[in-house]
Order: sequence, then C-alpha cells, then structure tokens
Amino acid sequence: MTNNPVTLLENGWIVKVSRPKIGSAKEMILLLHGWTGDENSMWLFTHRLGQKFAIAAPRAPLPTEHGGYAWVSVRAGEWNSLQEFSSMAKQVNKQIPIWLKMIGLGENSPINLMGFSQGAALAYTYAFLYPEKLKKIACLSGFLLQNSESLQTTSLLSGKQFFVAHGTDDEIVPIEFARQSVKFLQKAGAKVVYCEENVGHKLGTNCFEGINHFFQADE
Repeated sequence: MTNNPVTLLENGWIVKVSRPKIGSAKEMILLLHGWTGDENSMWLFTHRLGQKFAIAAPRAPLPTEHGGYAWVSVRAGEWNSLQEFSSMAKQVNKQIPIWLKMIGLGENSPINLMGFSQGAALAYTYAFLYPEKLKKIACLSGFLLQNSESLQTTSLLSGKQFFVAHGTDDEIVPIEFARQSVKFLQKAGAKVVYCEENVGHKLGTNCFEGINHFFQADE
C-alpha cells in the first residue's frame, strides 16, 4: 500500500484515505471537518503524523447552501442538540469498520478522532456514545452539545485523552465554550490537554504544534 491519499466512494460515502506501507500503521485517525468543509479540509493536519497512523477523512452527507457540506443542519441563532448529533454519530459508527478495512486495518484497531468546529461537536458526541472504541480525541474550535450534561458521570470518559484547542478571538464559537468543555471532560474522568491562542475561528501555531505532540506521544 501507499501513503498517497486517494478519494473513494463506498457505501454512499465519499472518503479520502491515506494507506501507509504495510505494517507501518496500527491505528486510524478519523478526520471530521467543519461546516461547509469537505474531505480535503482537514488534510493540512496530517502532514506531520508520519507512518504511525492510517487516515480517513469522510465528507459529511449534507450539502449546504453556502457550498461544502455539514454533519447536521444549521439554524440561525440556535445551537444544535446532542440528540441531533447522535443520529449522525451512529451513522459514522456503522461506516468505521468499512473505513478500517479500506486502509488495511482490522476492525478492532485503535481509533482516534480529530474534529474541527461542527466536526469537533460530532467528535464529542461519538466519544460520549462509544468511549470504549476510542484512544485519543482532538476537538478544535468546537463546542459541547446542548443536553450533554445529561450524560455526565464520573466515569463516562475515564482515562480518555482529549486535546482541546480554541482561539480567544473566535467570532463563531465563543472561547467560553471551550473552557466549559474542558471542565465537563475533566468531571467525566478524561485527561485533557488544553491550548488557547489569540486567534479567531482557527488554530494558532502553538496549538497546531500541540496536536502533533498529542498524537505522537506514547501513552
């Protein structure tokens, strides 16, 4: 196999995958793009992850009127609920065994998530529903969903590793959302690395570097 990315259509989903040399990768990172993004949007985060990971970046299924795609429909002046994202998380979960096979990994291989904005909200939701399937989760410029507190227990995410990054000048998702997310995750038993920088709805240099350290670090 090769580490050159290819874009495939499988079971109704478009997904961009990177398949490292045989035997070099033991884990998958699943990239979840933000609102109006697509399967290419998150690829800039992969350049320094090396051969340790196979990578899959699916295109969200809902076209938006602004171009690109979304995981759930956006309504002006409202934040989506946990219930809305749960349906999509379950659809993604059904596809994961297929994507693992596409990139040459077994169905029980470790799964890591990296999501941006709406994709980060989906990553949080997936972690709440299927914590046993995940190893590390990076949530970038994202937000917890309404009613997430209904899932909060002291052991929900026990020992799970999260990287949370956000811009203090984010004009789309307020910085306070990230700070609240960190408190929630810690109360649910997660280990959290938090990074914030004076940028808008994007990652600063230090947080970008922090992602690489987070995923490359041993347990």
